[in-house]
Amino acid sequence: MIAPVGEASDGERQPIQAASDLSAMSSSRRSGADAPNLIMLIVEPDNQIRGQAARVLCDAGYGVLEASSGIQAFVTFELNPQIGLICTDLCLPDFDGYKLADVAKLRRPLVRIVYTGAIPLARDKLGVVHGPILEKPYSPCDLAGVVRRLLHSV
Repeated sequence: MIAPVGEASDGERQPIQAASDLSAMSSSRRSGADAPNLIMLIVEPDNQIRGQAARVLCDAGYGVLEASSGIQAFVTFELNPQIGLICTDLCLPDFDGYKLADVAKLRRPLVRIVYTGAIPLARDKLGVVHGPILEKPYSPCDLAGVVRRLLHSV
């Protein structure tokens, strides 16, 4: 199973533990120092991976909402104008992360996009890529770093 990984004390990569309360993370709205009113939308069909990503970003001080499908993500995006960054898996149950990003960028051109998934799969897709692709498995530091760099880019 593809899952985010953490760093062990000896420097070896290992899976990080799933969060115990995903619903609490879904409604977390702590403000990050980088963007005080910015909310991030995590779109990932795997509950454990989505929960881990949400926990990493909440721990970094960002507000986070979650969705498990493209349609759920789009509805969440439409209902929450403060969403300024979407972190989406490339393979979603109803439509892929590229289509989600395309639709989101049409609705709000300033929204930032981070894709997650298998890089070979990403290279085979056609279309515009609106942001960086974070290859799975990724570490919590990788996710937080990509988000931080994207928020500081012009």
